[in-house]
Amino acid sequence: MPVEMLINLLPVVVLGIFPVLMLLVTAFRRSHGFIFGMAVLGFVLAFGSLFFSGSGSSGDTDFLIMDDYARYYIGLLIFAALLVSFFSFKYYSRSKKRKEEYYILLVLATFGSSIMVMSMHFISFFLGLEVLSVSLYTLIAYSRSNLPGTGLA
Repeated sequence: MPVEMLINLLPVVVLGIFPVLMLLVTAFRRSHGFIFGMAVLGFVLAFGSLFFSGSGSSGDTDFLIMDDYARYYIGLLIFAALLVSFFSFKYYSRSKKRKEEYYILLVLATFGSSIMVMSMHFISFFLGLEVLSVSLYTLIAYSRSNLPGTGLA
C-alpha cells in the first residue's frame, strides 16, 4: 500500500484500530475512566489526522475516496461522537453496571458511518452500513435493564 494512500485513509484506520485496542484493554483492565480516555484519544487522533490527509483524491482506493466532502462529514461525525462520549461519561459514571463496552460501540458506529461517507462502491457502502447498524442495534439495547430509559416505569 503506497504511503499517500495510507495517509489519506488515516482517519478511518485510526477509527478501525482503536476499538480493537479498547477491547484488548477491557479484557485486562475494566475501568470506565480509562476506556473513556481511550475513546477520546481515538476521536482526537482521528480528527487530527483529517488535517494530514491530502486534498483531492490522490491515493484513494477503488472502494473508498477521501475528498473534501468526505473529510468534512467525517470531521462532523467524529466531533458529534466526541460530544456524545463526554455526555455519556457523566451519565454512565452514576451507574454501577459495566459500561466500558458502550464506548467501543460508539467508536465502531463512527467507523461504520465514516466508511459509508467515503464509499465509492456498493460493497464498501454495504460494509459500512453493516458495521454501523450492528453497533447501533447494540447501543439502542445497551440500557435495556434501566426502566426509566425504556419508558417502562
